[in-house]
Amino acid sequence: MSRKNLIDDLERKIEAAIQNALPATFCPETCSTVETDEAAKYARDFFHTHDYVDGKLEGNEPNEVSVDNHIHYKILLRLGIMAVSSKNYGPLNVDYDAITPLVEQLYLHELEHAKPALAQPGISVRYCIAFYRDKNSGLLVYEPRTSFCGRITSELHRIITAAPTELSNRDKITLGR
Repeated sequence: MSRKNLIDDLERKIEAAIQNALPATFCPETCSTVETDEAAKYARDFFHTHDYVDGKLEGNEPNEVSVDNHIHYKILLRLGIMAVSSKNYGPLNVDYDAITPLVEQLYLHELEHAKPALAQPGISVRYCIAFYRDKNSGLLVYEPRTSFCGRITSELHRIITAAPTELSNRDKITLGR
């Protein structure tokens, strides 16, 4: 697929995912949603009582867009962030260069999560961005994530979650910190 076709395809998928953005309660202090934090608590509790999970790949929900190739993930993140900024603040207020450090930071964080799983036989990785609409302000918010398919042991889940140099709020909750 050519770069132009990839971008056109991702833009269509992002627009559809934004139209299907799930309602959520955004918490500016943690830069996450209350619902995401609850899911992290569930994951933490689940892995305290189970040895493994047979994971499914995320990115198939109506509010998500995903790519299998990490090289395409930077493109997806940039397009997703630009779309959210454009919807929230108007297209003239989107600065392509200004979001480059953020895209790089998010990309590296999710790639750090993926690295421990990439060496594991039978595990597939998908790179995603999910869209939510804040219940209070009506603004769009996004959540980058990495999902895994295959048998994930509780130890591998802990390693994957703890892998990034800087942990997100969701990572900290999942790890019980």
